[in-house]
Amino acid sequence: MKVLILLATYNGEKYLAKLLSSILEQDHSNWQLWIQDDGSEDRTLDIVHRFTQLDSRIQYLGQNQGKRGAKENFSSLLEQAKLKSSSPYIALADQDDIWHSRKLSTL
Repeated sequence: MKVLILLATYNGEKYLAKLLSSILEQDHSNWQLWIQDDGSEDRTLDIVHRFTQLDSRIQYLGQNQGKRGAKENFSSLLEQAKLKSSSPYIALADQDDIWHSRKLSTL
């Protein structure tokens, strides 16, 4: 079963590479990651773009117009998932998480 992972970012350069690496190390490989940024002013987007080049399952959806906050950023991602994805499962990722390699298979 395919899992759609949603990630809302904002100034996450300190943590983001570790999260994205841990997602790439999942033992369940049938996933797609959508990332939407909320106006980061650090190197967050550089990191996102680097990882989109590493794995085609990672997609950058763009940047919000103005800073909307985490709640609205995730809400927007969920709405897009409802409209554009047929994945039966959705997982939310916080940019400062590090996922255990069996997180998706356990869920």
